[in-house]
Amino acid sequence: MNERNATDLGSGIASTGDTEEQRGLIQYIKASSIKFSTLLLRPHDDKEVMQLSKSIKEVGLLQPIIVRLKDGFYEIVAGNRRFTACKALGWRKIPCYVLDLDDKAMFEMALIENVQRKTMTPLEEAESFRRYVEEKGWGSVAELASRIGKSSAYISKRIALLDLPTDVRDRIANNEIFASAAEELLAVKDKEKQSELANMIAARRLTIKKARLLVDQLKRKESFVGNSNSSVIDTILVNNMAIANSAYPPPQQQQECEYDDISQQLNQIARKGYDHLAIKYHKAFDRAIVATKICMNNMDDVLKDAEENWLVYELLLQQRTTLHAMIDILLKERRNLRRMRLYRYIRK
Repeated sequence: MNERNATDLGSGIASTGDTEEQRGLIQYIKASSIKFSTLLLRPHDDKEVMQLSKSIKEVGLLQPIIVRLKDGFYEIVAGNRRFTACKALGWRKIPCYVLDLDDKAMFEMALIENVQRKTMTPLEEAESFRRYVEEKGWGSVAELASRIGKSSAYISKRIALLDLPTDVRDRIANNEIFASAAEELLAVKDKEKQSELANMIAARRLTIKKARLLVDQLKRKESFVGNSNSSVIDTILVNNMAIANSAYPPPQQQQECEYDDISQQLNQIARKGYDHLAIKYHKAFDRAIVATKICMNNMDDVLKDAEENWLVYELLLQQRTTLHAMIDILLKERRNLRRMRLYRYIRK
């Protein structure tokens, strides 16, 4: 191994965000005395380690790994891949920068190094941020942002990526969609729609700007679904006519999209949400009709028992007539709902 003096080996350490109190010593430590961290931020990539081994073999280890003493061994704080590459080259001793750190400080230093060197993927960052804030409870989003030199919004959006469906996260991991574009999907609450939008973004390699336009267009189309305070029938009627007749004006930004079929696909996504509501309302009518028929049937039994008292009988008979009228109304509205759904499919 090409020995280097302590000054050369220590170059670049300050870039990892250490303070005066954290400064330690550079030592050549036996590889057998070094262990991987239990707080490992990134999984091993064999291909990357092989490339790093070739580089170290040619020019040497330009920056020592950072370790801390723990339980009689040296635990890696930053430099897992460098350590693995050096072992692959057969190095018995490895230059290390030894610091005295607790778990929190160690995690922060590892994060700082990886974020500054941009060695973590967006999802690896997301998981690391989540562990710091939620799992370990070492600090708030704002505190973590201050420690690693990022904005609170950056931290929050990264953590939120973990709430996206598995197939969307897979696309991010495979570089099929940009993480910044995927963050726009967080404005859509429906998981299925997030997946469908991700498919569209991946197929067209849309930028963050166009991904945002895509989400905005979908939200405009979905706005016709109405709010839960409206009556069921009125809401379905208004929404059906709006969707069937395309009554909404296309946004100006839609002209910026390069693909003619985007609006059509967005319509399909919005319609799925409409269909789900229509089916839900249809089932509600079915249950209401059955419940009213049961009530009317029970009323018939009561009427038989009240035949001897004509006054009670007449009062109960009026209520039965009301129940019968209610059933007629429910049947009529259910037919209207079916007709509206059929009309919409004809208009497709």
